Amino acid sequence: MYDPARQARDAAGFVPRRCRTKGLLYFAYPRHTAVAYVPLSHLPYRLSYALHTLLMVRRDGRRVPNLVRPMAAARRIATSS
Repeated sequence: MYDPARQARDAAGFVPRRCRTKGLLYFAYPRHTAVAYVPLSHLPYRLSYALHTLLMVRRDGRRVPNLVRPMAAARRIATSS
C-alpha cells in the first residue's frame, strides 16, 4: 500500500487508461488508520459499507447537539435585538 511502484501497478489494473493522470495518487491515510478497517475487510462489501456508515452516523450523531446549541443561542441573540 505504501510502495509507489506497487501502488501504480495495482491502480493500473482497475483505473481505466482515460482516467489516469500523469502522477500517482498516493494512499492518503497513515498506516495505523488502515488497521481499524481490517475487520470490515472480512465482511461482504455491502454489509461492510452499511456497518461503516452506521458507525459513522452514530459517532457523528453524538456531536450534532454540540453543534446545534451554539447556533440556536446565536439565533436567539440575533432575533432578540
